[in-house]
Amino acid sequence: MGRPPRHSFQPFIFSHDQIAAILAKARQIPSDWRFPLRGPVCYTMLVLFYGLGLRHGEACRLRLRELDWTRQALFISETKFHKSRYVPFGPKVSSCLRQFVEVRRTVLPPLCQDDPLFVTRWRKPIGQNAVMGVFRAILHELGITGVGEQRGPRLHDLRHTFAVHRLLRWYREGLDVQSRLPALATFMGHIEPISTEVYLTATNELLQEANDRFYRNFGCLFDEEVSR
Repeated sequence: MGRPPRHSFQPFIFSHDQIAAILAKARQIPSDWRFPLRGPVCYTMLVLFYGLGLRHGEACRLRLRELDWTRQALFISETKFHKSRYVPFGPKVSSCLRQFVEVRRTVLPPLCQDDPLFVTRWRKPIGQNAVMGVFRAILHELGITGVGEQRGPRLHDLRHTFAVHRLLRWYREGLDVQSRLPALATFMGHIEPISTEVYLTATNELLQEANDRFYRNFGCLFDEEVSR
């Protein structure tokens, strides 16, 4: 007997416009006495989920000492698969993190290096359910839902979207995508590239880029066959 077919799960891949709208809404989230950093926390965490492909648990467990400004990287300690890794970030994410740390220092002083980065009023680490609730509320307000029978978007789909958008960028830059999958796997904290391939959902944009590259490289051979 052959292997049973794998359950086909289709994650929701956000468009760049949808990501921009989600982040814009997150900036407007009001704070309250129980959660004075609600808006800045949720906005910054969503930036990390999409901009760096972090798992939501990884972001929730971050501590201030794990922000390495010299390396311009986050140190993700003992996460899934018991692996630790550095996740480098660019100037936009750096600016976002610096702004958040300054707000955090102002609203909930003092600021110690071993403190959790994202906290409630009682200086406790933010729970995953709190961020998920805010995210679902934003999607509802924006009217972003699954297509057809597809499940509604999940917070984890921001990680899928990060991987797909990275792949699209590499295609459009004319890079060797296959050779870069091991680096992407390391960046995302996977043991091997095959785990990363799960995230590389075949979107219409992705298929079009792959088709265009294939035609640029091999289309002339098919044209010759047709013209004979």
